[in-house]
Amino acid sequence: MNRVLVPFFVFILLSSTALADSLKIKAEPIAKFKRGSEEAVFGKLEFIGGLVLTSKHEDFGGISGIRFINGENFIAVTDKARVITGRLERKDGKPHKIKDEKITRIKASNGKTITGAEDKDAEAIELAGNQFLVGYERNDRIMRFNMRGRKLVADGSYLVNLEPFDFPDNKGPEALALDPISGKLFAFAEYALDEDGNHKGFVISDGKVEKQIAVEERNGFSLTDAAFLPDGDLLMLERYYNPFLGSFMRLRLISRSNLLSDNLIEGEMIMDVDDDYEIDNLEGLAVSIMEDGSTRLILMSDDNFSKRQRTILLEFKLLD
Repeated sequence: MNRVLVPFFVFILLSSTALADSLKIKAEPIAKFKRGSEEAVFGKLEFIGGLVLTSKHEDFGGISGIRFINGENFIAVTDKARVITGRLERKDGKPHKIKDEKITRIKASNGKTITGAEDKDAEAIELAGNQFLVGYERNDRIMRFNMRGRKLVADGSYLVNLEPFDFPDNKGPEALALDPISGKLFAFAEYALDEDGNHKGFVISDGKVEKQIAVEERNGFSLTDAAFLPDGDLLMLERYYNPFLGSFMRLRLISRSNLLSDNLIEGEMIMDVDDDYEIDNLEGLAVSIMEDGSTRLILMSDDNFSKRQRTILLEFKLLD
């Protein structure tokens, strides 16, 4: 795969009302990242703002992967094999509300809706030219999708089968990131450890696993998403939950030299927070370059369709 520009089909997807069901998303602001604190800068990150998102649509929720285009338009996938699209509107530079929101179903290569629980658990999305790639766990695989009329339909000629790599149940490919320099796809399992106790990762080229790589496991955290920066460094989102201790979230910055070496991938933790902060079950991470040249990170949470969890969007500026 080559380095990609904004895919043409994405603009069609985001602008046409005929492609998807109407969806109304209500947005409530998150003004402070750390509860009870005016602090805005957290190491290399500046908190811009956030939103708590709700909808009466029965299929809204379970957002596990997201990608942004031009800082505003986004595509997200959910645990129910749904695609949510929309535009993040900002006010005074902060996330304000979601506009032009739509929801549609992901289709199999035969055009039929994916229905089986083992087949529809979409966990990651990545743009690839005029197509996009989706990672699924349970039935562990990566598939490529096209526009076909009004449907988003799997391209039957592209299937990366990761079942032979022996992931624990429901712990398969959770993060996809397309290298903007080499065009290779990096995939990471949520929590599948190799014989040395490190996270399993994969480098994929032309639809085939080129090699397996290892990411250092730290304190039981799961890998939930990843996204490249323009210079080829990689950001990785990590999550931990314990019913007695609560929720935890980390962001790890991995240098390109470490990522491409044959050594264990370690990286630098640039954020490590707990329930004292406005977090939830964070599973989506997107990198967006704004018109002013700043780099924004947008994080999304998966509410698991539970009333006890929230769908939240958090936006940070990456500082020099």
